[in-house]
Amino acid sequence: LNGEFDKGTSNWTFTSYSAGAAGTMSIDSNSVLSGEKSCLADISAISGTDWHLQLWQWLPVKANLKYKITYRAKASAAKNIVLCIQQGTSPYTVYYNHAHALTTTEQTFTDSFTMNASDQAKLEFFLGTPGAVKIWIDSVSIIETNTAVPTSIDNVKTGAGLFNIFPNPAGAVTTLQYTLPVVASVKIT
Repeated sequence: LNGEFDKGTSNWTFTSYSAGAAGTMSIDSNSVLSGEKSCLADISAISGTDWHLQLWQWLPVKANLKYKITYRAKASAAKNIVLCIQQGTSPYTVYYNHAHALTTTEQTFTDSFTMNASDQAKLEFFLGTPGAVKIWIDSVSIIETNTAVPTSIDNVKTGAGLFNIFPNPAGAVTTLQYTLPVVASVKIT
């Protein structure tokens, strides 16, 4: 939610978990990576532990689904940050984490992983090491897809397809994906 940061800090939290780690989160409309605004994390003190400074939001995840997370970022000097998907409560199981090396040039990062559990997890950027610098993050997007063998209804002649129905059988809320060979109105019954 609010991956472009164009709605300010809505849905995002900046947290320090150590007295030795300090920084602030603000919205920058001058050094924009995408859209109208970008998130600026100004790291002023580090503790030596990357997770002591976090930019995060809640992310409900489902077992056996594949997640693709893309974001843009840069820093005022070389800086490593970690993208992490972690359980929101004790024992704080880490489902996925990957370090990314930021430079002063904007880069796009993409991570993919398959969840092994359903949870109300946290999407986190660990910003605590090394170095006190400014970090810009923007254009955070998450795509969720089914990794199981797709349930398909294909029309070979037209190229239309219905697939990745979740849950299957359908429940009160059901997600599905479809393809069309051309832009068209769709009615699903």
